[in-house]
Amino acid sequence: MVVVATRITELSAGVASRRTASESVIRQRGSAARRSGPRRARLRLRVRVVLTVIALLSAVIAHPLAAQSESVNGDRLPDPRPRRIIVIVQSVDDPAFPSGVLAESLAAALAASREGLQVRVTASSDETPQLGADRAHANAYAREHDADAYLLVNLERDAQDVLTVRWQIGDVLQNTDSTGQYRTPLKGPRELHRRTWIPIVEAIATDVPPRSEAVTLEIRGVPNTRIRIDPGTQLTLDEHGVATASLPVPGEYHLEAHHREYLNVRERVALESRTTLRLDQQRRPAVMAQASLFNAQFPEIAAAWLPRRQEWYIGAAATFFQLGVALRERDDQGNQDGVFVSLPLVHLGLIGGYRFGDEELPARPYVGLNPFLRVKTNGGLALEPNASIGIAVNAGVEYRLFASNAISFEWTPTFYPTDGRVAREEFYDGDPGTATVSLDGLFMELTLIRIGYRRRF
Repeated sequence: MVVVATRITELSAGVASRRTASESVIRQRGSAARRSGPRRARLRLRVRVVLTVIALLSAVIAHPLAAQSESVNGDRLPDPRPRRIIVIVQSVDDPAFPSGVLAESLAAALAASREGLQVRVTASSDETPQLGADRAHANAYAREHDADAYLLVNLERDAQDVLTVRWQIGDVLQNTDSTGQYRTPLKGPRELHRRTWIPIVEAIATDVPPRSEAVTLEIRGVPNTRIRIDPGTQLTLDEHGVATASLPVPGEYHLEAHHREYLNVRERVALESRTTLRLDQQRRPAVMAQASLFNAQFPEIAAAWLPRRQEWYIGAAATFFQLGVALRERDDQGNQDGVFVSLPLVHLGLIGGYRFGDEELPARPYVGLNPFLRVKTNGGLALEPNASIGIAVNAGVEYRLFASNAISFEWTPTFYPTDGRVAREEFYDGDPGTATVSLDGLFMELTLIRIGYRRRF
């Protein structure tokens, strides 16, 4: 028994000593871990700071390079522009649907139907094309609103809760259009979902295809010509008379060329592959000649110089009173035979004025001044003593006939710095009617007109 007790005591002492040693080791490791913990945390913090600084420096360096690359690529060959469709919705007031719900649902379905389709919705009005509109009119409206396709749609729900949808789809780029219609049950807004518009979405997928790629259009003409290509592209021909534009295909583009010394040029280009377009530019006329009837009675000739911008003109004119059409009866002392009238008088003067609008407009209003001398021709040439000078104010419209030919209609009230009563006796034998105003130092003729033919060279 003593031996057994002694053995148990030894075993207990050994276990206790091993436990003490194990606890000592654990305490040492824990102490070491506590000492190394702050060092590891500081090391991790330093690594994070270094990685953050590297990332920031990389971003700062890469951003200008990416921007520069984007700018260069943008100047050389821009990505094809997305298709832009304008949707014009005409619908009947329906108490079951708040205003605009149908149009908004249709727009959402179209926008979600494919990537790269930009949708703009507008309500039908007197200014918008209606369903069944002429293709040219609808194309022009779409271009004005920076769109290359259009959808004209009529929505109407009947008493049986059936929605009738009629549409007209047009592709401005390809100058094509199509129509269609369908009917679908629709009781209220809760039943309105994308499946309602599947026929229209499928039709647009077919009739308004995505632009596949961009090709180069090279334009040649007079240097410094300004070019506008609808929709939204503008450029200028360089010193060699060349410019290029990268345009998505297929497409039909309208081009306008403007140069101050040349007539405007308008072209329509159907673009499918790389194309070179040579502009047929003609110089603007520099001289304008006119033959007219002053007051619809007396012949008149004039010539004017047209500066490069074509709005202003300045020149000279002569009116001959030796042979004219008689519009007033004269007494027996007058030198006319009842059909013609002859007066020993010539008007010699200057003309100048401003023509509004562009050279190619069918009608151009204009205003001007015409100071002149009144020269008597009987017994030699001399200034008319009672009213030797006058000034006419011109306001008229010229109507283009063809090319550089036009006819003009002009109202030309005229003022004379002279005694009005003396001038009235001289001009009208004292009976001018209501067409004149006589003042002490001023005589005015208010109903004079001029009808003329103009040609520009």
